[in-house]
Order: sequence, then structure tokens, then C-alpha cells
Amino acid sequence: MSTKTMTARADAKEPLRLRLVRSARNGMTPVMLLAGPFIFLGVMIIWPLIEQVWISLTDARLTNPSAGEFVGLQNYATALSGSALPRVLLNTMVYTVGTTVIALVIGVLAAVVVNMKFAGNSVVKAILATPWAIPSVAAALIWLWMFSQSRGVINRGLEALGQDGIAWLTSEPWAMVAVIAVTAWQAVPFVMLVTLAALKSVPQETAEASRIDGAPRLGTFQWVIWPHILPTVRLLAILQVIEALRKWDIIAVLTQGGPVNSTNTLVIAIQRQAFEYQQLGMGATYAIIGITIAIVFTLAYLLLERREEKKNTR
Repeated sequence: MSTKTMTARADAKEPLRLRLVRSARNGMTPVMLLAGPFIFLGVMIIWPLIEQVWISLTDARLTNPSAGEFVGLQNYATALSGSALPRVLLNTMVYTVGTTVIALVIGVLAAVVVNMKFAGNSVVKAILATPWAIPSVAAALIWLWMFSQSRGVINRGLEALGQDGIAWLTSEPWAMVAVIAVTAWQAVPFVMLVTLAALKSVPQETAEASRIDGAPRLGTFQWVIWPHILPTVRLLAILQVIEALRKWDIIAVLTQGGPVNSTNTLVIAIQRQAFEYQQLGMGATYAIIGITIAIVFTLAYLLLERREEKKNTR
């Protein structure tokens, strides 16, 4: 008689009540393991998001947030029909695309370079990683001095080359150029470090075989290295997009959204509506619009990843 048959007979002789208790106990284990994360998500994310949606449907003010009256979609209609939101969305798009592209291009190139063996490699990596370790506000204050029109080192360098100084933070389009440059400067090390970790997973045998066969370095990178790090680069792209959509501190310190709203992105607009104009309902409306945009980008990334997985499994 097999062990399986003996176990089945023993289970059949076991009282029904004991079997039900044991089944319930086994079924509770995954529930208890998942309960903690679900409670955390519900309390810290889902419930505040529901509250945010509700506030966006009221005319609540900062002075008395709980006294707002329900106005339905009036805040959304006002925001979408006004002249401020299109400029805010355009600024946000320019800022997001600019910082993401610059951070990805320079970060990936830096990772490829420091992945090579040369004297002082560790020192170069440490220097390149330094901007990521500096708090954003501290970094913005350093660049605020560097961009100063009268005594900033950047304008002094331009004057030494015989060029006129630039009003970096008080003129268009240089203010946007400045905030994009500072944000990308701080994001490049993160992209570099993550890409460097991905480069370590590239099969060295394949890369060496490509070089032995006479392939140039660019060809080896294009056909051997790039396909391995592409999923990591796509993930970094969506992370940088989301980070740019919610970036507030650097813009707030450098330009406060100016000049003439030329750097007024969604997060700056949220802060202005909620805390400067004290229109908490409208601020929540801008926040929900920003969250919707971030969700759209995330869903697009997930769909792209799913399509790539299906393509690779064929």
C-alpha cells in the first residue's frame, strides 16, 4: 500500500471538524502575510487618494478644509477651460522630457565609460556619484549662487571668454534651461549606477567573441550590450518621468515658477493654488491631473513591457 493511499485513508477517518479547522488554518497563512501590505496601502495611499479626489470636488479653502461645499466637476471645468493649465502642462512636458533625455543619455554613457578598466576608475565613479548624494535643496542653493548674474561663476566664465553674462534665472528661456540642467545633473548619477549594475550582467564571453570576430566597439555595444541593458534603461526612463513630474524643491529654490510662469510646472501650480491662493479644492484638482498623467505613463510602460515579453517568448 502506498504512502499516498494511507494518508488519504487517515484523512478520511479524521473528524470533519478537525479537517475544516486545519483547512482554515492553512488558508489563513497567505491572508495574514498579505494583510500587512494591504493595510499599509489602504491607510497610506488609497485612503488619502480618495480624500484627495473628494477635496477636488469641493470648493474647500486652506483656512477651513472641512467646510468646503460639493461643487462636482466645476474645479476641473475651470482648470481645463482656463489659460493657466495649458501653460503649466507645456512647462511640465518640456521639463520632464528635457531632464529625462539628458539624464538617460549622459548617465548611460557615463556607465559605459566607468565600466571600462582604467587607472583611477574608482575615484571617477565616486566623483560622478557625488551629485546624487547631495540633498536637492542644498544642490539648488549651490546652483543658485553659480547662476547669479552678477557674481556667479558661470557668468564670470562667460565674461572671461569675451561673452556677455546671461540672466539665467530671470529670463526666458534660460530659466527652464537652468532648472532642467540642475535636475539632470542630480539625476545622472542614479542612472549611471543602475546602468552600471546592468552592464555587469552582460555575458562577457559574448562581448569578447564579438570583439574577436572583428566587430568595432560601437557594433559590440549596439548588438551585444544594448539589448541586455535596454529593459533597465526603459525602467529608468519611467522612473525619471515620474520623478520629474513630482519634482518641486529645485524649481522652488531656483525660480519659484518664474519668470512669468515660464517654469511653473504642475507641482509648483499645486503649491500655489493650495497654499498661496488658499484654494485647496483647486490645488487638489491639479494634483489629481498630475496623478492621472503619471498613471498613464506607468500603464504605457507596463503595456510596452508586456508586449516585449510576448515577443521574446515567441
